[in-house]
Amino acid sequence: MRKRARSTKLRASLSLGLRAMTGASAVLAWSETAHADEVPIVYSRCPRGHGPTTVTGTLVKGGVASSATVTLPMAGELNETLPDTARTTGSFVAPCDLVYRDEKGTEKILYSCIATSTEDNACAALDASVSFDAKTVAFAVFHGKLDRLMGTGNPTIFDPAAENAGDFFRAPLLGYQLATTDAQIVLVEVATGKLTPLPYPPESINFAPTWLSDGRLMFSSARREIYAPMPYFCDNNSARAIQLYTMDVDGRNLELAAPHAAGAELHPMQIVDGRVVSSSWQEFGLLPYRHGNSWGGCGTTTNFFHMYAQRPDGSNAVAVYGQHLSDPKPSEPTAATHVSSHFFGQTSDGRMWTAEYYRGNNLGLGNIVGFELPPEGQEGMNAAEAAATNTSAYRPPGQVRLAEWASPNDLQSGPMPAPPMTIPGYTSPLPFAGKLGHPAGLPGNKLLVTWGVGMCTQATGAYEFLLMKDWQKTYGDTPMCDVGIYRTAELPTTGTNPVPHPSALVPVVNDPAFHEFMAKPVVPYSQIHQVEKPAIIERPEIGNGDVSLEHGTPFGVLGASSILHRETNPGVPLAFESEEWFYRGTDAIDYTNDDLCGVRILAVYPNRKVESYWKSATTLGERVAILGEFPVRKKDGSKDGLDMPDTSFRVRFPADTPYLMQGIDCEGHTLNTDQTWQSLRAGETKTCNGCHVHSAAATKLPYASTRAALDPGNNTAILGNGKIPLMVGKSGADVQKREVDGFSYMIEFDMDIVPILERRCVSCHSGEGAQAGLRLDIPRDFKKVEQNQDDSTYYRLVLDVNQKYVPASLRRHGSHDVSLNKPQVSKYIRTPNSRRSLLFWKAKNQRTDNRTDSSFDDDVDFGANHPTDTTPEELQTLARWIDTGSGWGSDFKLDNLIPTLHLVGVASGQTITALKIGTVDTGDGIDPASLTVCVAPPGGECGPNLATKAEVAGVTTIQLAQPLSDLESEVLATVKDRAGNVREARYTVRYLLALPPPPPPGTTIGANGADGTSGGSNGANDSGGCGCRIGARQAPEFAASLFVALGLLASARRSRKRNA
Repeated sequence: MRKRARSTKLRASLSLGLRAMTGASAVLAWSETAHADEVPIVYSRCPRGHGPTTVTGTLVKGGVASSATVTLPMAGELNETLPDTARTTGSFVAPCDLVYRDEKGTEKILYSCIATSTEDNACAALDASVSFDAKTVAFAVFHGKLDRLMGTGNPTIFDPAAENAGDFFRAPLLGYQLATTDAQIVLVEVATGKLTPLPYPPESINFAPTWLSDGRLMFSSARREIYAPMPYFCDNNSARAIQLYTMDVDGRNLELAAPHAAGAELHPMQIVDGRVVSSSWQEFGLLPYRHGNSWGGCGTTTNFFHMYAQRPDGSNAVAVYGQHLSDPKPSEPTAATHVSSHFFGQTSDGRMWTAEYYRGNNLGLGNIVGFELPPEGQEGMNAAEAAATNTSAYRPPGQVRLAEWASPNDLQSGPMPAPPMTIPGYTSPLPFAGKLGHPAGLPGNKLLVTWGVGMCTQATGAYEFLLMKDWQKTYGDTPMCDVGIYRTAELPTTGTNPVPHPSALVPVVNDPAFHEFMAKPVVPYSQIHQVEKPAIIERPEIGNGDVSLEHGTPFGVLGASSILHRETNPGVPLAFESEEWFYRGTDAIDYTNDDLCGVRILAVYPNRKVESYWKSATTLGERVAILGEFPVRKKDGSKDGLDMPDTSFRVRFPADTPYLMQGIDCEGHTLNTDQTWQSLRAGETKTCNGCHVHSAAATKLPYASTRAALDPGNNTAILGNGKIPLMVGKSGADVQKREVDGFSYMIEFDMDIVPILERRCVSCHSGEGAQAGLRLDIPRDFKKVEQNQDDSTYYRLVLDVNQKYVPASLRRHGSHDVSLNKPQVSKYIRTPNSRRSLLFWKAKNQRTDNRTDSSFDDDVDFGANHPTDTTPEELQTLARWIDTGSGWGSDFKLDNLIPTLHLVGVASGQTITALKIGTVDTGDGIDPASLTVCVAPPGGECGPNLATKAEVAGVTTIQLAQPLSDLESEVLATVKDRAGNVREARYTVRYLLALPPPPPPGTTIGANGADGTSGGSNGANDSGGCGCRIGARQAPEFAASLFVALGLLASARRSRKRNA
């Protein structure tokens, strides 16, 4: 059980605290009068299971079994959950209405689900977003079935003397959760209630819409058949990836706005400067092993959500908060502990606010953290700066916890601080301070928040029915968890703990019959932020001016000031069992700037549904492929603005391709590794001022002052044109290179490494007498893998973290005996770094990590001399295999990256005279004959194919015999790669001319997805606010019984009169 003993002691202490509080001072009580300065809001409300719960089970007394029934005074609402990072698209409380509440407290339902849902056909209206003029609300409607929540107890709830107390059983609670089948974006006019459902692919999940200043919408969607990273030794079947898309308010001109995202991008929100922040799931490589739950194991991966910012089209995605943040130091008592950063708000003073909570058990509630928004590309002080000030690294400036009594921990909320207080609907003082979430800016520098009143966690360590039985005896007439909407007073711009006590929150709406949450003010944006709407940031292909990127290009350009101006070192020695590499800094070995020679660009391939260990495996959680390597040192020895050798660079490679970077030596061996996906949009030029520089130090070396920026013609590496450059060593001042044909280079164990082992190693490392006990002659056997008896060579080299197949006398012993911790995946490989791996040392007959066997006592030693005749090219292949995740499997090289397709128009006034279609593919390459381009008049079918063939890596131009002047006509382009992956773009003439989209609410017009899936309406009602889809069964009898079952027809003592 979870923390049971600790939680039991805490509950006992809280019970004593409650008795002490009630006898010590007067109890604060809120009034139910509406405040004069309230504003209209829109929010979601879902029935809250409350009131008596009847449970039936078997009781044994005197050796006789009989049926027993008990009515418990509570409903067990602790099992009711709200959306969070572990419940992104389902398994949360339902059904849920969308409600508008005016400034006087009068309410109307904008979208009804509670009264129309059945167990087989239910919905939840969530994720409201208000247009900048406050006239339209966008929201998501989740459809699915209702699953009854269950609780656990034993027969002592019937009789304390039960003889079968050990017979635990499950029984229904009052509440439900949604098993989601699909989700759709819907618009509603606030004044009229008119609904406009937007098209979406069947059975896809689309949610969390947000308005953009260019008139479009951005939203989260799980419509592509790709899956999130599957961390090594951690998870072999991950969730479907959730990416960001944009579209017009009629559903047309769909764009994938986060092609780099392979995990989950949740609840985007545009901020005043025009960028969009979202909660980004970062679990590539070794990041999942931060805060490991066991030695060598991964942490709670769904806590690894951080605040990222990008431009609305998806360009320039950078970390804002949490990605590299350390835990608070003792010298920072008011600093926040980072867990999951999710749900955002911005106040009138420009500060950002985010909920911080532990996923899964706590309703997406914990604490709310605010901070000053750092400049683009920065997070906070680096490790060295933080050490000098005795603070934690990469903490944003001015960080403050909204309420120090609210905790993000995976425990019941803390005790109510003095003085005690009550809230309407309950008669006893509250024993728990509760938890906070869902911040939203209000006029006058105030925040709208969700307050979970009560214990508000499933991590109680107690069985539900036992807790319910004794609740009122222990805690009086108080809720287990009642979620409602509150607001702050005007927030001071300085100081700490701006909400020192829950009584400082002003109640907005909290009816004990419901959970109310996700509130947004329905006021013009200017009332909060003093501007009509956020800044507009143009798409990168508009006015870029980069000479290496022609109009319509399928490429982007990445530039950097230096690879020597860097924050890649974690600031502490790289000890053998150190986990610092997982937090921040990417150095894999001890090295100096003199070792850094070039850069490697890696493409990241998304996961299929199951990346099984017997079909495809990698230590990084996703497959990566080398796009190319290039040197960055200047032959003339020129210096940069920091008086370091100029290592600035520019590189052009395919857009819309998830990529990572590695700093490499002149032989192509990894020295540091990026662990955060990025991507370039077509036509984008993205620059940074150093390598992994996320602090204020980024300003020290402006990219515009470097050789790469001043002389791009001689300093731009070209990748993605059918040749893959690889660095192979130095000859004098020149870095030697070789080329591999193709668009990306993947290295797989059986195909590329086993032949080397057979030629150079197996003669000594085979059979029972294998040298050092290392057998390199055993192929992988599926049956042994399935039976957990894998003894293959691959297992021994890459999976043997407990040194099972290492002779006892040769095992490395550490703090956990023979069990190894990441990044060490076996005695022989330290992932993803060949220069610190014993296998590579032995193949090269040289220790290559700039240490000796006598440097440290606790690491792996090179040992005896080990002559081999391994060739330089074989060594390079072995090193790159280790550096890219030690991939294995028959499906490892399978190409499932969609090709890049960039469709633009050549404009003459407000007409399109020609089309340009940029195409390139990172995997198997473009199929030139697959290109189709056609024009569809409004409401009509697409005309004949205008294309001849696609360029393999370039731009196809189509001169139009008849210019396109009808703004609502659409151009459709599709292309395939040689593996059959399809990319589609469908844009209106209006969009190609970069004209503003039509205003909401528009008519629902069919659209096809830019990711190659066709859109289509699923038939939700277009007026009247009914939550059921057309043709769905209505069941008013069930709706009425649902109200009763969930306690909505509560007693007068528990009901709360709405304000008139």
